[in-house]
Formats: sequence, C-alpha cells, structure tokens
Amino acid sequence: MAHLRVENFRVFGPVAQGEGERGDALSVSFTAGTNVLVGENDSGKTAIVDAIRLCLQSAASDYYRVSQDDFHLGKDGRAETFTIGCAFTDLSTEEQAVFLELLTHDRDGTAWLCVTFKAQRMDPLRNRVSVTTRTGPDGNGPALDGAARELLRATYLRPLRDAEAELRSGRANVSPGVFGPPERFRPANPESWREIEFWAGLELPRDYKRFVDGYGDAVVFRHLFIAHPEGADPLLKVMQEERQTFLAGEEGASDVAPSESSGMGGFLPWAYHDFNGDVCLLVPPSADNLDWSVAVSFRQCPEVQIFPGGVTEFLQDLAQGEFPRGWPRVGFDWASAEGSPLI
Repeated sequence: MAHLRVENFRVFGPVAQGEGERGDALSVSFTAGTNVLVGENDSGKTAIVDAIRLCLQSAASDYYRVSQDDFHLGKDGRAETFTIGCAFTDLSTEEQAVFLELLTHDRDGTAWLCVTFKAQRMDPLRNRVSVTTRTGPDGNGPALDGAARELLRATYLRPLRDAEAELRSGRANVSPGVFGPPERFRPANPESWREIEFWAGLELPRDYKRFVDGYGDAVVFRHLFIAHPEGADPLLKVMQEERQTFLAGEEGASDVAPSESSGMGGFLPWAYHDFNGDVCLLVPPSADNLDWSVAVSFRQCPEVQIFPGGVTEFLQDLAQGEFPRGWPRVGFDWASAEGSPLI
C-alpha cells in the first residue's frame, strides 16, 4: 500500500474547496517495509489504522462496525458521508493478472490498484449506515469481487496493553472460551457442504461454515439453534423446510434453486430461535449489497429485518447484548443439541 487518503472520517475533515482554503482531509504516502506513526493523543493515529482496517476489511479478534461517531463533526455539523481510499502499486506480474480488470494506469504506465470505501448515513437514530467498496481512483470503478477481497484481506493485531485481560474470555469476545473448544465436534464432511451449496446454487460464506463446523448442532444464547450439515436436525433439511414456508407465502413463487429465486425464496435459513420461532437467514450478495448479510424472519409478527454484516458480525452483536426485537436478553451460553451425533 503506497498511499492513503481519508475524508470526513473522525478527526479528518473535508478536502479544501477552493484556492487558499485549508482542508482537513488526510493524504499520506507510505514506503516499502515498516512504517511508524508518531503523534500526540487524539492526533489521528488510531483513525489512520482504523481507516485501513475498514478499507481492507481486515481480520481481527474484535469486530469493527461503522458508527455515527466515525463521521467527522465539523462546524456545520456531522458529515453525511466519509471516504477512505487505499492505493497499491509495485504490483508483481501475477498480482496484475489477478486484478487486471480493476487496475488504473498512470501517465508513466505504472499499474495501480485503487480501493475506495465509502460510508453514508442512512438513519442516525438506528445507526443505519450504507457502505460500498469499489475500485478506481475516484471509487467509480468495478466493485471488488470475493476473490479480490480475499487477496487484499489483512490481519489487524490490536494493541496488547493488558495481556491478561485481553486473553480472558470476556463479554465482547466471541471465542472458543465462550462456546467451548471446537475440537469436541467433528467438522462436516466437505461432501456435505458441497451438497448444500449445489442445492443452493451458491458458495456459502467461509466464516459461517467455520463457525458451524466448530459449534454447530448446538443451542447458543439459550434459544438459538445452529443447524449442522450432519447434526441431529441436518442443515439441508432445515434450509429446505424453512424455505418452503417462505415460498408458500409468496405469490407466484416457484421451487427453483435459491440462487435463481427472488425475494424471500433467495434467502437461506441457517438457525432458528426456539423461544419464539424466529428464523435466521443468510442473505446472498446482490447488486445493492456485495456482501453476505443476515436477516431475521419474525414469526409472531410477520416481518423480515436485515442486519448489516455476516454471521460473525451478527453473533458479535448478540455477544454485545444487541438482540433482535423480542429476543430474551441473555448472556453467553452454549449447549450441545440433545443426542447430537457430533460429540
């Protein structure tokens, strides 16, 4: 990564609007190897690191979601959007081949991969934020597909100021220390996952499959049953039966592959709540949202609510005490399904 630009994100404000005006946006270049940020408190060091995390969707032990406080607060109020751009150069021939359709070339013919993350406030009262990640120097190029995202994904190592406290199982840490060691289960046979994905016509998100392999066929948060491909209530059976319920309520719906369906028929059930019958759904990527999302179908009052982020983020929200409407607010809990064949 050779360059970073940040506009209207936390302490960094907008770019200068005219000659002689002072802009508060950030534009910084990096050198190859190790780069060190030095500055006083509240000067923006953490904001720079978090900006890179957002743009690259870095893997980390703690999930980071955009909040209203991330939008720059200036003299005219809080910004409606913020933009983060990361630019990569000195790409190898192999890297240029992988990102071929996403590259930009400067006047010297040098290839650049420019990635722009943009967030827009939608509903401040409910903390709803719309985010997009696109390529091109102005963020108007093609969107990053799944393979490109994986190649750019980095790992964020958070500051370890108190090692003992950081490594202790805590309320905000969805970890094996909370749900139990995953080795007590056996992962699903790859053929079982392939059977499900063949039926769905979609490749399921990796974080979801990892979680199910480690902790599936169990009840978490006392009421949420996580189906497993080879569990007591097999995942494919759960998906098919719950999907039939959705199709029965959709006029003109046909029983085709979820990837070819519209509306609720395209959603994939993956867990259900035994307290009120609510069903958790996987929402496939679409033209409007390029990432997998999670939705909850409320049984008592027919309605579907979509939650930004995937399964990992959804579970992290539950761990933080942010439950969907009508769900009992309980602490961490994990229990194997009765008679599970996976123990």
